[in-house]
Amino acid sequence: MSKRRTIGENPLDLAVSKSPLDAVVPEAGRERAGPDTPEAAAERLEQLEEAVRTLRKQVAEVRMEMADIKNQLFRESYFLAQLKDKLAKM
Repeated sequence: MSKRRTIGENPLDLAVSKSPLDAVVPEAGRERAGPDTPEAAAERLEQLEEAVRTLRKQVAEVRMEMADIKNQLFRESYFLAQLKDKLAKM
């Protein structure tokens, strides 16, 4: 049996004319008036940096809450272990 030639046009490499995203976001919405001005880019960068600072602050708060919960669980499990010890000795 001879092998099929792989040189040439592959029918599996069809160019997709439309993207499924086009059904949700029309192409007119993706067009831009032009390149960003340096002022607009600087403003966008500042907004993104502010968002990063806010997220970092929220992550720090969550980490502090997690540490507090771990401490509470450790304290409760320690007291429970002490109680079990005392009850076992009775």
